[in-house]
Parts: sequence; C-alpha cells; structure tokens
Amino acid sequence: HGGVLDRIDSLVAAVSVFYLGSYLREIFL
Repeated sequence: HGGVLDRIDSLVAAVSVFYLGSYLREIFL
C-alpha cells in the first residue's frame, strides 16, 4: 500500500539525515 511505502521513505530519509549529521559532526569536531 502507498501508506507503507511513504512510511518507509520517511524512515529512510530520517536515517540518512541522522547518519549524515553524525558524519559531519565527526569531521567538524
């Protein structure tokens, strides 16, 4: 169903942002 795909996309986006933020923090700190 579309709702499930939207939820997965949101989860993937959230995880990507989380890891990207952690990666950048490692660089700048």
